[in-house]
Amino acid sequence: MGLLGKMRRVLSLLFFLLFVLCCKRGKEGKEDVSLPDAITLNFQMEESFSGERLYRLFAERGVLNEEKGIIQVSRVRIFFFSGGRIISSVTADEGKVFIRTSDLVASGMVRIATEDSIYIMTDSISWNNRRQTIETDARVKIISPSAEIEGEGLISDASLSNIRIKSRVKGESSYRFK
Repeated sequence: MGLLGKMRRVLSLLFFLLFVLCCKRGKEGKEDVSLPDAITLNFQMEESFSGERLYRLFAERGVLNEEKGIIQVSRVRIFFFSGGRIISSVTADEGKVFIRTSDLVASGMVRIATEDSIYIMTDSISWNNRRQTIETDARVKIISPSAEIEGEGLISDASLSNIRIKSRVKGESSYRFK
């Protein structure tokens, strides 16, 4: 093997070592990206207790991450039930379902509506499945036939018949006290 052949081998070995070192250096400090366990289009799920339906969730897409115990959903619609009938509905840009507890989080243009024309608008809500409550610390606006109220934070039941605004409440109402 001539001098030219040895130089090619040495250069090839140097380039290979440089490539390996650069690849290792590029990975330092970066998080490993975990791939989802499943992706489902037109995702649907239902939560019930003792045979009674509590809620039904529809989403354009569901992405399951079993390790984290979360299903990430997009373009969400949730229907809450009582006595077999829908008592309220929620729409949002995205959300999460916590598999172990069946708790929900919805965020991005969240809208809640009831059949008796109560509407809530906010940035995010969470559903605590154990307590059966809708909660948020975000700014809320509530519109009903008799009132328009704003505030920060909210705790309510799914039917929106027992709403408590946490702070900075302001608004108008045509309600007449006796």
